[in-house]
Amino acid sequence: MDNDLFHLFGKSSKKVFFLFNLDTLRFDYLSEAVSKVWEADRELIVETPELLTSSIHPDDKSAVYRRLEQIIKEGEGREVEFSLTLPGGSQKEIKVEAHPIKNEAGVITHIAGEAEDVTKQSQYVDYLKEYTRRKNSTLEIIAHDLRGPLAIVKGIASLLQSEYDEEKNEEINSYTKIILNAYDNCLELIDNLLSDEHLKSPTIYVNIIRFDVVEKVQKLLNSYRVAKGVEFNFEVKSDEDKIMVELDEVKLMQIINNLVSNSIKFTKVGGNISISIKREGRKLVIAHSDNGIGIPENLQADVFNRYNKTARRGLQGETSIGVGLSIVRDLVEIQGGSISFESEENEGTTFFLTFPLPGE
Repeated sequence: MDNDLFHLFGKSSKKVFFLFNLDTLRFDYLSEAVSKVWEADRELIVETPELLTSSIHPDDKSAVYRRLEQIIKEGEGREVEFSLTLPGGSQKEIKVEAHPIKNEAGVITHIAGEAEDVTKQSQYVDYLKEYTRRKNSTLEIIAHDLRGPLAIVKGIASLLQSEYDEEKNEEINSYTKIILNAYDNCLELIDNLLSDEHLKSPTIYVNIIRFDVVEKVQKLLNSYRVAKGVEFNFEVKSDEDKIMVELDEVKLMQIINNLVSNSIKFTKVGGNISISIKREGRKLVIAHSDNGIGIPENLQADVFNRYNKTARRGLQGETSIGVGLSIVRDLVEIQGGSISFESEENEGTTFFLTFPLPGE
């Protein structure tokens, strides 16, 4: 009776339930939902299980096989998400959760689990990540755009204050003090907003997914290219059109955002900001470079220390609370990466980010 109930549940569910026999390399059970999810005849799949993997997107096949090997070798369940390329050319996002089944001798004989179509959920998540990326870059751009005019206002107000102080004009002097106080309040608001955004992220769990890092970095720099008032030469360099990684996309984009923001802060208008992306063996190396004012040698030892005393004002008068690069280091390290830099005063700075690449 229990077995009948299970089969009835399998028939009514939109999820695909399966029990794969490792000895026969055939399905002992495969629910009917597979026909709708994979858009293929269930009986044909039962006879030829290879049809399931043949439609997996080439960029994701190695990850799927790697998860299967981990289940068999480590004896623990795994989840994996991948794209399907269907006969008509359409794509679906599939999530699979699989677990090893052992016999009385402790030998793994079957893989059991479920698969579901998460295309809509994936699209929604992509939208949220795009929204987050745009929000972060927009905050940095707005902050940059506001600091310039505010610095002009402060300069004029300070000039007026110094002139009318001499003439003992208390009324105008009180007005200039109001303007200067408003300037300080606005600047503090901008800095608090940005630092709050950066300080929150490292406390959030790491969400590892597969994505094309070249495409994501290109999109991010495009946000700066089209922004009014951000007049720099942005460039992305890569020998490969696509490099698939398994990292936290949101956190990686925040890292790049922070580095770009720093470059804008310490590079003259019209300067160069470039990001190179490449593989070096089993490592991903991202090099972020600018031809700004560089970091003086006596300040370099404390660059990654939080709330250090070496924080400097930007070329447009931007203030710093000294946590930005500390946050960047934390975001890099919680993803298994490392960060270093080379800098020469009045020549520029290059930050090197290194992350492990998924095994092929």
